Amino acid sequence: MTGQGGAPPSAPASRSPRRGGGGPPWIVLLSGVAFLYVAIAAGAAARSRPAPAGATATAEGARAGAAQPAPASAGAGPGGAAPAGPAAQATAPRPIPAGVTLRADPGVVPVGRQSRLILTITTRGGRPLQGARIPVDGPWEAVVVRSAWPPTTRWDAATHTATREALLPGGGRATFALALSAAAPGQYAFRFRVAEVGTGLPVVTVGGTEAPVEVTGTLTVAP
Repeated sequence: MTGQGGAPPSAPASRSPRRGGGGPPWIVLLSGVAFLYVAIAAGAAARSRPAPAGATATAEGARAGAAQPAPASAGAGPGGAAPAGPAAQATAPRPIPAGVTLRADPGVVPVGRQSRLILTITTRGGRPLQGARIPVDGPWEAVVVRSAWPPTTRWDAATHTATREALLPGGGRATFALALSAAAPGQYAFRFRVAEVGTGLPVVTVGGTEAPVEVTGTLTVAP
């Protein structure tokens, strides 16, 4: 069929497709809001979901282990200190009882001649004596010590002390001697005391009192 003037009638104009392909703008907006809401709801549900029992128990155990103090080592005493051993618990040594005698040989000498003061120590059993330290009181302004015996005995002229570090077994006997002389006639008195080398404990008398030993002796120097 032709139109006027012999030209065929024009075909109806086709509709151009809508740009965006997503429908009207308000539909796109609603879709975005719905997606955001769903995401927020899913996150809240994940946070509110209870943790597995095993994970909870593990966390509780870790907190309890961190709070619990470390156990004390085996054998530790109060305060974590190790108990004292047998050596530390041993009782302190006691003074050694002994019989001590003193004599002058000879008891009377002329001026310028030497005499000996002889000290004898006899221990009464028990532990050995670790040596003897023997302070001597005397008239040192008038009397001079010439030598000490035995040769292992040291004489200190400044402190007037004889020392012998030889071991004396329990129940044993030891003898010391000082050779001395005087420049003027007279009667001279001496006092000997005995202490143990190392411990410093005095040698004590035999018996219940256990008083420190002190023995005295005299030397007579004739004109």
